[in-house]
Amino acid sequence: MIKSKEEFYVGTQKLVKLSGDYSFIQYRFSLPYIIEKLRSAISDEKLYNIMFNDNKHNMGNGFCLIASYYIMKNTGGSDIWSLISGPLHWWLIHKPSGKIFDITYDQWSRYDYSKGKLETRIGKSQIFTNEVDKQAMFLAKYAGLE
Repeated sequence: MIKSKEEFYVGTQKLVKLSGDYSFIQYRFSLPYIIEKLRSAISDEKLYNIMFNDNKHNMGNGFCLIASYYIMKNTGGSDIWSLISGPLHWWLIHKPSGKIFDITYDQWSRYDYSKGKLETRIGKSQIFTNEVDKQAMFLAKYAGLE
């Protein structure tokens, strides 16, 4: 669990380095660049207040689904990634390698990824998909990606 911006920054650098190991067709931005921009945005207290109307900012909390969805959508979609949901958390699995990619991994001291299941509402539930897409686009615009 993150205690400071410095720890969050170290986690970001770790993810940026790790993200270079994932293969996909590059679109507008590289995955490391997307990670840096999204992580920078989700560490911003102002964004947390805007999105959640809450002053109890805990870096990463509340952004796992929309950040994962944005990454999936902009780096190969469901051909490359599986969006996984677990109890109170979402993350991606890179299909070619089978590796977990969790952009907000450090909001947990430990997380049991074995309890995850494929998120089936994306694409099937128009209301759910539209809301996730809307929030992901807001996050991306705030991050300077859109």
